[in-house]
Amino acid sequence: MPINALDLFCGAGGSSWGASAAGASVVCGIDGWELATRTYADNFPKAKAVTAWLRPTSNRRLLGGIPRIDLLLASPECTNHTCARGSRARDEESRRTARFVLNYAAGLKPRWIVIEKVHEAIVPPDLRAPSDNNQAQRVNDVTFEFQGVLGATEYVVQISRNVNFSPLVFQSASIQTTASTVLSFRYNNAQAGFSSLASNTTYFWRVGARSTFRNQPAPRPDGYVFSRVFTFTTADQPPAAP
Repeated sequence: MPINALDLFCGAGGSSWGASAAGASVVCGIDGWELATRTYADNFPKAKAVTAWLRPTSNRRLLGGIPRIDLLLASPECTNHTCARGSRARDEESRRTARFVLNYAAGLKPRWIVIEKVHEAIVPPDLRAPSDNNQAQRVNDVTFEFQGVLGATEYVVQISRNVNFSPLVFQSASIQTTASTVLSFRYNNAQAGFSSLASNTTYFWRVGARSTFRNQPAPRPDGYVFSRVFTFTTADQPPAAP
């Protein structure tokens, strides 16, 4: 009995090719990019190629008449929840695409499901404190709080006078933890290597998260998924004692 496969977010058919090479019968591929589905149709002429954007309400009716599905393949969009996006604004709709796979898993009830997992598929940390546009922040003692995220093992706090974070005023040492609770980092000029921030100055701050693997010789230097950018403004320094 053949193993029938459906490929969601099929692109040109990389996952379908692997399934086909393993003996599965690929019956359909779906993608929102017409060029991708045209290429898919060329690569898999016996399979149905559907051009459509998957939505939270998408279901089997979108695919038309297809046989029973035994193997569900899915490669949801990854740019908006990995380091590939850098610190640019996230597209929340794109980040939800992984959840659309659940609709087809529930409706088709395949025997096997294969979902593409990319390195560092983690969400950006949420910043807690100082709150955005915080005013009159002390210059010599600041506690930064942020929400830890599932899958991250390492964080970094960055401060800059420029929204592009170049140059940096400060970057913390690696904060290593797997906790997904509210985390904190204290910037205090009493610590070695720390200096007071300038008074009456607006600063930008953000937190990066990444996942490191023990089978790698070293973490990737560009592997952080950064949070939104918050600002705070430091208070005026009190006059010097006479």
